[in-house]
Amino acid sequence: MTDWSDLFEYVKSNYVVAWNDEEALALRFDNVNNGRHQMAVVTHLELKDEAEDWVQISSMIGVASDEQLRSLVRAAGSKVCGGIAAEQGDVLIYQHAFPLKNFDVADFERPLFMVTATADELERDILGCDVV
Repeated sequence: MTDWSDLFEYVKSNYVVAWNDEEALALRFDNVNNGRHQMAVVTHLELKDEAEDWVQISSMIGVASDEQLRSLVRAAGSKVCGGIAAEQGDVLIYQHAFPLKNFDVADFERPLFMVTATADELERDILGCDVV
């Protein structure tokens, strides 16, 4: 069983951390999909009056026009995990969350890869840019 401190230390030891505080880490990936760049933020969440520990992984897509937003939402609908959300005004992110209860730190790689690669794919294919 993993708690936030275990996952926090695992991430710090295995990834390039751009910044961190006690409840979040920002990871920088410099070679996603043929040399493109992507950031991912891993955040500790507490639900039900701090009785449940969860983790959210999010990765920025960028700012989209109304037409691009519709295309992004359609494309995200075909993905296995995660979804699109707006953060800081019009900035769109792709995110996924999971509970830490019964979670093994070794299982972190797959959702991190899925969120980061999906955000980059949506950014590349629909927005046509590489936002870091």
